[in-house]
Amino acid sequence: MRLQRMAAWPSTFCASLVVVGVAASLGHAENCYKAMIQDPTPFLGNGGETIVLSDGTSWKNINYQYLYLYQYHPTVLICPSEGKMILGKHAFDVVPSLAPRPKRTVRSKWTPSEEIAPPQK
Repeated sequence: MRLQRMAAWPSTFCASLVVVGVAASLGHAENCYKAMIQDPTPFLGNGGETIVLSDGTSWKNINYQYLYLYQYHPTVLICPSEGKMILGKHAFDVVPSLAPRPKRTVRSKWTPSEEIAPPQK
């Protein structure tokens, strides 16, 4: 078991270094923050996607690369001042989007008595 964890360590460590290195190279790493992608689900990483984050902000991927990542609600590092979003080893150029956040409908509870009214005379 310990050998398996040690074998996985280099790739995990290298991926962490890539994220830290990219954020540090942006120059304004203190302006970066982590958020989760809420929409689209799954996130493909394809160009032109509008991305809604867990903090309610909306971004447009302007890279026009086609990755087909199929990630469900991944956590990303977003750097608004630099227009970058980082997911694992992938860095995306993003711009704020004016697309409205998808609305979620709240359904009220109903009872059969509300649905079927007795005939009125």
